[in-house]
Amino acid sequence: MDYTRTPIDTRADATLARSKTAKSLARWVKLALTCAVLTAIWQERALAPQAHDRMKTTVAMAGDWLEKTEGAKSYLTAMSGLSGGSQSEYGPITDALLKMRQ
Repeated sequence: MDYTRTPIDTRADATLARSKTAKSLARWVKLALTCAVLTAIWQERALAPQAHDRMKTTVAMAGDWLEKTEGAKSYLTAMSGLSGGSQSEYGPITDALLKMRQ
């Protein structure tokens, strides 16, 4: 039996292709909006005080983790311009991360 494509099949394929493209773009838009919201919360505590406080805790934990990782520690120390010992009790990496927040 010879199967020939009907115009309905062709339109359905085109619709499926457009929906796949739209879903792909929507994922990137959702990621961009999430990053924008989190950046706004990070910069202005009044937008979401609880989320901002959790972000500060997460930054401190990330700083501790990075200080334990030698490759990341040397890279971030070089990039932050901090040399030698730390300026506070937190360590150079956490100082660099807190400095970026300002």
